[in-house]
Formats: sequence, C-alpha cells, structure tokens
Amino acid sequence: YWKLRQSMGKCVEKRGTFTGIPIAGSLDLCSVDGVRLHAHPLGVMNTFFLEQYRCPRAGIGVKPGDVVIDGGGCWGDTALYFARTGSRVFCFECMPSNIAIIEENLRLNPALAAKVSVVQKALSNRSGEKAVFRDNGPGSRPAADSRGVEVETQTIDDLVAANSLDRVDFIKMDIEAAEPDALMGAEQTLRKHRPQLAISIYHDARHFACIPNWLADLNLGYRFFIDHFTIHSEETVLFARSGA
Repeated sequence: YWKLRQSMGKCVEKRGTFTGIPIAGSLDLCSVDGVRLHAHPLGVMNTFFLEQYRCPRAGIGVKPGDVVIDGGGCWGDTALYFARTGSRVFCFECMPSNIAIIEENLRLNPALAAKVSVVQKALSNRSGEKAVFRDNGPGSRPAADSRGVEVETQTIDDLVAANSLDRVDFIKMDIEAAEPDALMGAEQTLRKHRPQLAISIYHDARHFACIPNWLADLNLGYRFFIDHFTIHSEETVLFARSGA
C-alpha cells in the first residue's frame, strides 16, 4: 500500500488545479490510462489502481455494455472509471461544488463523457423531498441544522422508470451513511434486474450487518463478499451478486 501511495506522483500533471477543497485541501490534474481528471492522488489510487469497486475473486465488476448507477459521484473519478468499460453511467451527485469539478472532468474526457449522465440529486428512499446538506467536499452529508445547500432527493427505482431502463447491471454506493435508505429506494430495481452491487459499509459499524441482512431478506439469491482497500478504517466495501 505504501509503495503504491508513494508512487502516485507519477500520475500528476499539474498540482493545485483546484484549491480550498474540504477534507482534500486541493486537487491535482492527474492522468491514468488515458483518463485525465482533476482529483486527489489518493482517490486516483483507490479508484484506478486498487479498484475498490471491483472484486475479481467474486467475478464482480463492470463489464462491457453494462448500465451502471454510480451513487456518490463526488468529482467524477468513479464515473470515468466505470465509463471506460460500461455503456452508460448514471452518476448521482448533489453538491454544486462537486458537480462543477465533475463537469470539468467530463470536458477533459469527451469520449467517456458521452456515456455519463450526471444526476444532480441525493439518493434516498423517497423522491422529490428537500434536504439540506453541509458542503464538506467528499464527506458531504445532511446538515444537523438548517444551514447548508438545499438539494432534492431521488430513488433509483424512479430514475430507472424515468429513463425507461431495460437493464441495470451494476450499482455502486459511497454516500456517507445514506446507503440503507438508498437501497430501500432501489428495491424494485434489485428485484427486477438483480444488479451486482458494490456498497460502502464503513461509514457506520451497524452497516456491516444491517445492509447484507436487508439484502438477504429480499430472497434474491445474493451472495456477499467484503474487501477492504486501505490500511486505515476507510474504504470497506460490501460486494454482492445474485446467482451461483
């Protein structure tokens, strides 16, 4: 892990292209495997090198032609990663400051951008509700008080219906502890399409149990795998696939 982390400077074209970013401090213009993007080198490492939303031992990952729902797009690194292989990516991101960086990253990668639709809403178990989020960059989440950025919610089920999708192959979520609600808002999609899943569970220790238990109770034949991608407490991902 440390050898890889120390080598990430090789991916940086220009430092400090975006500054004043909560948590991250600043972003650099990076290049990896033909993809150019403004990102934090650690994010590039997690997404493109450690591939934290892929589980080879379980055969879980985006495949050619897949339709992907990327919950928690942040600065667009995962959307670009999925678009390299998949045919269509719906990238959920509700914070205007993050969306501005996504749009710049899509502009840098026009061929991949053609596959990506940015959904400027917060994933939830109900659509059309208003929520106030605290802008904390990659750690943005609902505010404890009424101060912040007002956003609108949407469910995955309603996204699928609104776009008349006849397939959903892969769902990724990293949405700062809102994963259980977002999964409840995807129940019909899970029942109909049985997509592969890559769901972050490290935001709340209870999610290690409640998320796989809820999915198992749907009786859709999901099998579960867990991987962890850092030497820290972050980036534990529950992978799931239906069938043998």
